[in-house]
Amino acid sequence: MKKNTFKDYKVAIKEQYEQSKAKDASGILAHPTPAQLRHFCMLMCDKGLRKKDEEVFGLFFERREGEALKKAIDRVNIDKFKTVISFLKGNKDSDISTRVELAAILVDFESRPYVVFSNLVQQVEVATDKVTPEVQLPSSTKEDLTTIPQPPVQSDRFLIWFEKNKLPFLLGILFLAVSVFGLLTFLFSKEDCMQWQVDHYVSVACEGEQHSLMASTIIPADKRLTDFRKIVVDETTAFFASDGKPLIWYCKVNAHRIDFFTSNGNGFHPETGKALRPVSQYIVNKYVLGKK
Repeated sequence: MKKNTFKDYKVAIKEQYEQSKAKDASGILAHPTPAQLRHFCMLMCDKGLRKKDEEVFGLFFERREGEALKKAIDRVNIDKFKTVISFLKGNKDSDISTRVELAAILVDFESRPYVVFSNLVQQVEVATDKVTPEVQLPSSTKEDLTTIPQPPVQSDRFLIWFEKNKLPFLLGILFLAVSVFGLLTFLFSKEDCMQWQVDHYVSVACEGEQHSLMASTIIPADKRLTDFRKIVVDETTAFFASDGKPLIWYCKVNAHRIDFFTSNGNGFHPETGKALRPVSQYIVNKYVLGKK
């Protein structure tokens, strides 16, 4: 038995895609285009979405606070669907969770999101048609076997000692096993890596896959990212120190979105990889205060 990985999840989604193409009467999945997928998402909204599916839609389409989901879908640049199409067709792999989760919704993969799929256990059953034949002994032989004298049981000093000290012995073994397990866990399961989740980095184990709905690629631990956070700013935010030096950093994600951070971190946006820049009065006036 083993736990399903994120790689297994992606393979299962692509297999489901092949089945869904044959069932889709609209033909959108068989020959998807960015415009058709956007229309397909609109139809899914009209039919109703699961709570988790709605969360994925909100993240993928960068839904603004208080904004209707269909409006966010209509607003998004349709080129964003190209990456989903490439993933489904196997032209280009992806480890971006929201992209993979949207693909799972489009093909109606039942065991979604990944957190559900990862808890399913693969079971391997070994079947055999071999039957051990029953050996038939002549009746005379059976009778002879019952008359063969058995050797006397030899007394065993260890068994005698074990019977007298069974409880302390078992407790000692249990204590030793727990101690060894704890030591191995401490030595080999240290969290020496980091992963961006929602608005900050969290410590994770370097080995194994640490995916969630809103998680990114695992990276080596970096002290510069310990207190690095994405924040929501307004007119009350302190953007500059008393000497005029910027306290906030920013990155333009697209024409409609700009993200702000508490520091320069490692110099890059954790989700897009774009360079971070120190905030200026122009940026504050235009994107926070609404001044032209």
